[in-house]
Amino acid sequence: MLKSGEQFLEELKSRKPVVYILGERVNDLTNHPVLKPSIRALMKTYDLALDPKYSDVMTATSHITGEKVNRFNHVAVSREDLVKRIELMRMWQHEVCACTMRCPGNAAINALYDITYRIDQKYGTDYHKRFVEHLKEIQKRDLSVGGALTDSAGNRALPPSKQADPDMYVRIVSEESDGIVVRGAKVPVGGACLNDEIFIIPARPMGKDEKEYAVAFAVPADAKGVIHVVQHNLIDSRSLVAEDIDFGNVKYASSFSAASLLILDDVFIPKELVFMKGETEFTGPLVAEFASIVRMNGAGCRSGLCDVMLGAAASIAEFNGVANASHIVDKLTQMYYLAESIFLPAVASAYYGQQAPSGVYLPNPSYAAVSKMQACDAIYEVAKLAIDIAGGLTVTMPSEKDYKNPEVKKYMDKYLHAADIPTEHRIRMFRLIESLTANPVLCAVHQGGGPIQAQKIVMWRGANIEEKKRIAKALAGIQE
Repeated sequence: MLKSGEQFLEELKSRKPVVYILGERVNDLTNHPVLKPSIRALMKTYDLALDPKYSDVMTATSHITGEKVNRFNHVAVSREDLVKRIELMRMWQHEVCACTMRCPGNAAINALYDITYRIDQKYGTDYHKRFVEHLKEIQKRDLSVGGALTDSAGNRALPPSKQADPDMYVRIVSEESDGIVVRGAKVPVGGACLNDEIFIIPARPMGKDEKEYAVAFAVPADAKGVIHVVQHNLIDSRSLVAEDIDFGNVKYASSFSAASLLILDDVFIPKELVFMKGETEFTGPLVAEFASIVRMNGAGCRSGLCDVMLGAAASIAEFNGVANASHIVDKLTQMYYLAESIFLPAVASAYYGQQAPSGVYLPNPSYAAVSKMQACDAIYEVAKLAIDIAGGLTVTMPSEKDYKNPEVKKYMDKYLHAADIPTEHRIRMFRLIESLTANPVLCAVHQGGGPIQAQKIVMWRGANIEEKKRIAKALAGIQE
């Protein structure tokens, strides 16, 4: 059953997760200024699915139940499903220009669907059946699901089993007849305190002596022992004082993404929500599949963000009276090229993806890594061009409270006026550009899906250098 954003909001009001923001325990999530923009974004993931205009990309028919479901809770069973997922994210940024807080959950759903099947095939376990039954419930109730990969990790030079503190990676601390008890932390986890539940998976391949770390499960966001310590960054500080204009993105604040330090303090996980328990050889494949899906989906997100920056730069050029200058047109054209250079490798990763024996379609990991690495470079260049076109008022604009003061407004209207458009429009566009280029957004989209070196490792593995050497030698007349 598809539900509305208002229905999601009412359900959120009824939940009582343990959440800390700026050093204080928050009892009413729905009224905290830091969380309001992200809550509105999550509500939009529901409302767009009910909008006939977006139904094609926002919903899909579940191959499990035969019912229409939100695409964030859908298992991709065709190349078209993968492409729709990329298109969804580009459209999403055009409409909302913020984090969905549901993409890692979607990646976990698809990766776990495959890995639980593979584990069962080898060991005769019932993980896949458990997972499918739980996924039916997620789809039926139209839950908002997050995904958590990255552990606190401690000393990065040491594996989990060699850490001075064994809790630096999420681990099983005890087993009971009806479940397990886990301890550790994941950081950062976007939207964790706002999601209905979070899938927890290992962050790295585990060795044979690290069985307690080879664990995957689902946990309700308000389960006993789950603690959320919410991010604090520059744009969140703006949320404490902004009313409208100063958000830039006036509804959603480009906040990316109510992320938190997610602490699991001896949390009991019932057996039916445990999807891996000690099968170390499957941790690497699980991480790889999850990461490829995140990278593919993220390319749609990042190309959409570039579209917004392009539109904002073109608008401010118009407002400044220089839209037709040749160097402006050249820069805008470069921004367009960069946006498409992110999007197209992701589409290729979908079309060159393959169907696993479990039935899920998985993107080509090398092409997904290409799209992510290109995004790491291109989005900074797009931001730089937007800043160059806009000028210094991007970060030196007086506040909206000054603009609302009659004694100041008359001067701002006079001296911040440029081309024949209202001064307020120009101020708003500067604020939007600031919210996209001079805050934590760029760091967030850079790190999502892994750093640059992770992409290079994946690409090198898929490069098939020996075959390329064979081709070159054959063309040069070298026989072996």
